Amino acid sequence: MIATQLFYAGREREAFGLLDVDRAIRGARDTAGIAALMIWPCAELEHLAKVCRACGIEPWVWFPVLADAPGTSIVPDELVTAFDGSRGNGKIGAWSGLESGDENFLFSCPNNDRRVERVLDSCSSLMDHSDLSGIMLDRIRYPSPANGLEMLFSCFCDSCARAFRSETGHSLAPLADRARAFLQRMRSLTAQSFREEWGDEDTLWTVSGLAGLAAFRARSISSLVARFSARARSRGLKVCLDLFSPSLAGMVGQNYRSLCGMCDWVKPMIYRHARGPAGFPLEWDSLREALLQVTSLSWRDAEGAVGAALRMMIPGDGGFPADLITRELDVLDGTMLPPGVQVLAGIEAVRLPQYGIDVTESMLAEGLSRMSGRVQGIVASWNLLHIPESNLRLLGAFAARGGHA
Repeated sequence: MIATQLFYAGREREAFGLLDVDRAIRGARDTAGIAALMIWPCAELEHLAKVCRACGIEPWVWFPVLADAPGTSIVPDELVTAFDGSRGNGKIGAWSGLESGDENFLFSCPNNDRRVERVLDSCSSLMDHSDLSGIMLDRIRYPSPANGLEMLFSCFCDSCARAFRSETGHSLAPLADRARAFLQRMRSLTAQSFREEWGDEDTLWTVSGLAGLAAFRARSISSLVARFSARARSRGLKVCLDLFSPSLAGMVGQNYRSLCGMCDWVKPMIYRHARGPAGFPLEWDSLREALLQVTSLSWRDAEGAVGAALRMMIPGDGGFPADLITRELDVLDGTMLPPGVQVLAGIEAVRLPQYGIDVTESMLAEGLSRMSGRVQGIVASWNLLHIPESNLRLLGAFAARGGHA
């Protein structure tokens, strides 16, 4: 099965007329045989859903929950809060592209019921007034390294303090102190102390002593997703979850085994080329840059520290190899997903060199070959409007061979 995504807002609306979008949808059906289209919430959603129905494509809404949620405004006290009281985006290692495009990646707290209810109402309105087959929930996570190192250790807002005490009977404040102390300790980290402190089985959360915070974050995200999934299923819609790749998911509060019990499809974003949030190149670089900013580690030692923190391979001079896909699918296999959940792997298929991503036929073919026979489908990401016909043909051939390269 081949699916893809459509982002039609902001700059895309300025560059493409609605007739262009209609033709792109029909062309993708004819060339790649796409079975489903995840459509970003936009004024044209109902029209685009009708276009999909007319050519045999399932229309889904692609809904961002905790950041860039449509139809709602966000106030500062609803943003995630770091241990130092700062809100929104951090500064240490943060991606320079934040808030510079059509999306701002400002994350709200999943435990802020007031905010969550407003977003849930907005989501419900879309589901009620559009002819949809399903919903893909995106931004169901905490901030990533691209938002700044400080925001990895969130959230410590009043809503989280109440939720944590209700769940555990304890105060959240000591964990904020522990996060603050860990960042201070990182400032004196040397290559020698790194090797002594970070063993093969240690992760960012165990080394920092914040495993309790990590578990609370995962429960918070799972509770949030349960609310949205239940609302969608009460309307007879299928649910897909847009998740970080398995090796990165725990860092942003996503627990595959728990979350996949609430969906029909799961889309692991195994992005090895994209320099954007969720992509390995950007998340890796942001974490390494954060270490370079707060420690005296060399570039090489910072690379090693990131690899240890994430318990994964260090990229070579050519970036992340196709072996990364194999490894991530192996990790996913080890999570023992609930029966009946289909894996539709996310893979880059766009050519946008001006935005630092240019996936050629050979690059796409190499990625597809690693997914061959291991997943139930592909979600060609991100934007159908920038997937060239040559890549669509490759996707169509892959689907025609039953998901084999």
